[in-house]
Amino acid sequence: MNALIRPIIVAVVLVPLAVCVFGLRFGCDSTDLRRMVREVRRREKLQQWRRDTLRFTEARVEVVRELIAQRRSLTQALTRLQELDREQSDSIAKSSKTYKRYFSDIEEHYQYIIAIAKGLLKDRPEEVEVVLCRLEKEYQQLQASRNVPSAMPTKRTEQSR
Repeated sequence: MNALIRPIIVAVVLVPLAVCVFGLRFGCDSTDLRRMVREVRRREKLQQWRRDTLRFTEARVEVVRELIAQRRSLTQALTRLQELDREQSDSIAKSSKTYKRYFSDIEEHYQYIIAIAKGLLKDRPEEVEVVLCRLEKEYQQLQASRNVPSAMPTKRTEQSR
């Protein structure tokens, strides 16, 4: 009985599939079929791009939440945002031939953090002020540490008289 069931199952699956394929082949001309396939692929790429964008946006918001909760320092948050930018640009570059890589600078990431923090804490104005003050102090310290001149000796060239 097992030998009889296998050919019946194959026939039940293959016959409708063959009918669909031949129906599409003879029901549509090849340019319409190509256009439909192109449209389906474009929609799939767009959906994938939307999913990736949503995932990266949620990851960025989570970084800001961790920063607000003081589970992450400003330096760590800025580093993570830069990593997410690289990951996202790599993801987009794979799906787009015309995408140009762009990495935001620290100031843009800091402004992004401030905007997200304000949005997350909009119902708690007293907490917004505390968080923004703390972030501003950390950012000033970060800027000061980045602007400190290097202790490495530099080569001085004397002009001859």
